Amino acid sequence: IAYEQSREKRKRVGHAWKTKRENAEKGKPMSKRCPSWLAWDDSKESFAVQPQAKKAIEYIFKRTADGCGQRQLTSELNSKFPPVGHSGKWNGSYVQKVLSDRAVLGELQPHIFDDNGVRAPIGTPIKGYYPRIISDELFDRAAQAKFIRRRAKGPNSKFINLFRSEEHTS
Repeated sequence: IAYEQSREKRKRVGHAWKTKRENAEKGKPMSKRCPSWLAWDDSKESFAVQPQAKKAIEYIFKRTADGCGQRQLTSELNSKFPPVGHSGKWNGSYVQKVLSDRAVLGELQPHIFDDNGVRAPIGTPIKGYYPRIISDELFDRAAQAKFIRRRAKGPNSKFINLFRSEEHTS
C-alpha cells in the first residue's frame, strides 16, 4: 500500500510541476524562488531587480571580460559591494556560479529528477523568465576571457618527469 501511495504522490507532484513549467513558458512564475540579485515583489507578482546587487553582477562580468582573475575580483567585490547571497561575503565559488548562470540573461532552465534521482534539464530554456541583468555580448566576452584564463588540469604533454623511467610512460 505504501508503494502505491508513494507512486501516486510522485505522479501528482510530477504533473503539478509539469503544469508549472507550461505556465512559466506563458509568463507565469513557477514560484517566488529566484537568484539572489533579484527579489519577489508581492504587489506586482513578479521578480524585481535589487539595484545594488545588479551593480555587483555587472561589475563581475565587466572585470572578468577585462581579464581580471577570480581571486582579485573576489577581493575587489568584498571591498566595494555588500555581499549577495547567504554566506555574508563574496567568495570565488559564488563568482564562478554567477559567471556561468544564464539567469543573468533572464533565462530559466527547468529541471526534473530522473528515476535515479539525478537532476537533469528538461526542455529548452525559458527566455524572459527573469529580468535581464547583462547583455548577451558581455556574457559572451566574460565567458571567452574565462576560457582563455583557464589552467590545464591533469597530465600535460609539456611536462617531462626526469625521474620516471621510460617503461612507465605511455
